[in-house]
Amino acid sequence: MIISFWNGATTDMYSSTRLVGNGNPHHNYFHKQVSLTRQCVGKTCSLGPHETNRYSFRFSADKKPAQWIPGDFPVTPKYSTGGGINCTAAANHQLCVWIKVAHTAYTVQDWAKKECGSGSPKPIGKPYVIKSPNKNNEGGSYYCVIGTCREKGDGYWE
Repeated sequence: MIISFWNGATTDMYSSTRLVGNGNPHHNYFHKQVSLTRQCVGKTCSLGPHETNRYSFRFSADKKPAQWIPGDFPVTPKYSTGGGINCTAAANHQLCVWIKVAHTAYTVQDWAKKECGSGSPKPIGKPYVIKSPNKNNEGGSYYCVIGTCREKGDGYWE
C-alpha cells in the first residue's frame, strides 16, 4: 500500500503494474567486459573462468514502477554471473572475456485503486518499458574477444 493523492485528498491506495496488451516483448542485449585485458606478448596466452569477475544485472525501466512484474515472460529482476569460459589468443594480440546478458523488454502501465473506494483500478501515467534479465541468461553467453578489448567493467547496450 502506498500513500498518494487522489482528487486532491490524501488517501490510501493500492497500486500495481500490469502488462499493456501482450507487452510487445522484444529482446535487448547488454555486453560487459568481465575480465582484465591480457596482452599476449611474444607468445600464446589464455584466460580462464577463474579470471572473470562476477557481476549482477538488475532490471531497468523508463521510470520507477509501482512494482516489478515478470509479465508472463521467463525473466528475473536480477541476474548474477558465475563461471565463464576459457579463451586463447595468438602471440601479440589482446585477449579478454565478455558476457552478453539477454533481457526481455516489455511495455507496462501502473494502475491504482482506492483502498476503501468502490470501482475498478485506473491507469496512472503513461505506459513505459521494463527491461528484465532473462532467467539463467537464456539467449546470452560468455564470449572471447581478441584484439579489441576495453577496460574491465565497460559495457554497452546492443
